[in-house]
Amino acid sequence: MKKTTVIGLICFFAVSIYAQTNGLVPTEEIIIGRNFKTDADIKAKECVFPDRIESWYIDDSTKTMTLQLRGISDYGNVKNDTGRVIQFDLLNKQITWNKKIDYVLSNIVQYDKLLIKTTDNKSSGLNFENGEDLWSAKNTIYYVNSKLRIGVGYVYSALSGFTNTLEGIDLNTGKSIWKRDIKREYNLNDFVQLNDSVILISADGLHTVNLKTGQGWNYATYTGSKDYTNTVVSNIFDITISVLLGSEYEITIGYDLISDIVSNVLVDSAGIYVADMGSIVRIDYNGNVLWKSVLPKRMVSKSSIFFKNNLIYLVNDGFATYNNETVSYGRPFIAAFTKNDGKEVFLNNLGYKKEQINAFEIQQDTIFLLSKKRIFKYSLKDGTELWEQIIKTDSLGELTGFAGSDLYIKSDSVSFKPILSDSTNIYVFTNKNKLLVFNNQLEFKSIIPDNEIFYSFLESNGYKFLEIGNSSIVIDKNNKLVAELEISGNALLRGTKLYEAQGNSFVEIEMDQLIKK
Repeated sequence: MKKTTVIGLICFFAVSIYAQTNGLVPTEEIIIGRNFKTDADIKAKECVFPDRIESWYIDDSTKTMTLQLRGISDYGNVKNDTGRVIQFDLLNKQITWNKKIDYVLSNIVQYDKLLIKTTDNKSSGLNFENGEDLWSAKNTIYYVNSKLRIGVGYVYSALSGFTNTLEGIDLNTGKSIWKRDIKREYNLNDFVQLNDSVILISADGLHTVNLKTGQGWNYATYTGSKDYTNTVVSNIFDITISVLLGSEYEITIGYDLISDIVSNVLVDSAGIYVADMGSIVRIDYNGNVLWKSVLPKRMVSKSSIFFKNNLIYLVNDGFATYNNETVSYGRPFIAAFTKNDGKEVFLNNLGYKKEQINAFEIQQDTIFLLSKKRIFKYSLKDGTELWEQIIKTDSLGELTGFAGSDLYIKSDSVSFKPILSDSTNIYVFTNKNKLLVFNNQLEFKSIIPDNEIFYSFLESNGYKFLEIGNSSIVIDKNNKLVAELEISGNALLRGTKLYEAQGNSFVEIEMDQLIKK
């Protein structure tokens, strides 16, 4: 398939784009694919920019696109330190404003019409109309509610760094509207939106925060610990040497931090659920503990919880974060508790203490667990191990995750089928780009190479877009081939148009060339 590109205008545009605010962008019609049903070329409008597009965001309400441009060094495949942020009018194909950005020091994130720039642990708001700075706040904003136009972040001090003072910021003015002390010594783990104006923060506990007032309740959890062992050993060694040499010595103050010994947060109409290093708990929406089940000491680590039927299950992964690195911690196990009162149904250890669980998959009344070199199958009824298989990681690679429902393979030259359509098999990825196929007894059957797998990334009116490599195909509701396109899975559908950034250009495709309603 041949793709026509713009050549002559690029050099001129590279000079002129930064010299003017309202500049028309070189645009040309190109052939980007083929519709096999109509036997016609698929055309696109290509808009060319002087540098590679690092990121892009489309605001539907204003029909604008915000692009961050960042070129590549002439000396190799290294990104430049600086670039440009550009707001682009999608209808008129022209730039409304552009400004320079230092990517080493700053980053910009967009939430609808809100542009938030973070530089040196401080946040600032950019004017959507012209890109100019509107305000500055001494914190890094972690959470944004674009409807209320309120951001939440921790106050930063030039003397002590980030504090434990959580702050609500009016994103129209940058002014503080409330402050509240919420510790996060063992990491900021999660934000969960409970309703239009209240969020739940998981950080050394659970905390509800009313975005307008900052008020809410607190529930303390234990998600980490401080290990002073290395500090003590270092001080004893220094003192001993200093006594022998008759010299002065300094006492070292510090500790190693073990953190992330916590689960995800689950929320339903009956309450809020979380597990930490000591227990799994259910809390009501007023912060009252409804039940708490104690977990075994020195076994709990990073974990995952999920609902099935009337039970809440816990998969203990067997690892934690130690000084910002993942290490083995506790031991892996699977447990189940009654959702109504927290009564333990079972708690069974995996047979290998140092096997870290990195993924799991639920199928009916069983659960499949992955470590780097083993796949396990357990019963969800009583937690017993049903099957286990070890693989040869030197040739096949380490196990990383399960195949999802978005994967397809060819069934013939013009037909495709979901990989998971065969429910008698289990499909597992490795870090060597292989998809391993096991039967329900975990016997190894075959390998599906990565270059034969199509990844579904978009569906519209019964048509699916499947990515393979750097191109895509379109299939109809009967999984029959309709078209082929030179786009990737990063493409976005907005109304009747499909957009994608490709290198230093982006393309716009009218969907009626592909889909007939």
